[in-house]
Amino acid sequence: MTIIARAEDYSFGSNSLEDICIPLGYLISFCAQHHLLAAHIEDTFSETISKARLQDGQVSELFVSLGAVVDDSWFSPTGQTFLANVLDSYPFILEELFGVEQMKDDWGHYYKVAKKLGPILYHKPSSNSGKVLSSIRKMLGRFWK
Repeated sequence: MTIIARAEDYSFGSNSLEDICIPLGYLISFCAQHHLLAAHIEDTFSETISKARLQDGQVSELFVSLGAVVDDSWFSPTGQTFLANVLDSYPFILEELFGVEQMKDDWGHYYKVAKKLGPILYHKPSSNSGKVLSSIRKMLGRFWK
C-alpha cells in the first residue's frame, strides 16, 4: 500500500473538504470509466463504481469513498502506468482547463478533464498536437511532389 496522492495535494487554495476532493475525483472517476481499477477495488466498491460509470451523483463520490487518497494498489497494471504518466502533469492540466475558475463537482466539468486524459491513456497526441502534425505532413508532402 503506497499512497501516491492526497486530496490536499490538489487543494488549489481551497479550504473546503468538498472542493479539495474534486480534482482527484475527476481522475478517479476517469479511471473507473476506463476500467483501470484493480479487481479487489472493483469488487469492494462495485456500487459506487457503477454510479460513477453511469454518471449518477457527484463526480468525487468514488474518490471520497476511497478515503480521499490515491493508493497505487487500487489500480490495474495499466492504471498504475497511466497514473505514473499523468500525476506530475495533472495540476497543469487542471490549471490549463480551469485557471482560477472554481472546479465543480459535476459531469460537465469532468468531460473537460476526460478529454485531456484520454489521449494520455491511449498514447494519442492531443487534438492540438495532432493538428500540428497534420500541417507538417501536408507541408512535407508538397516538397516530395
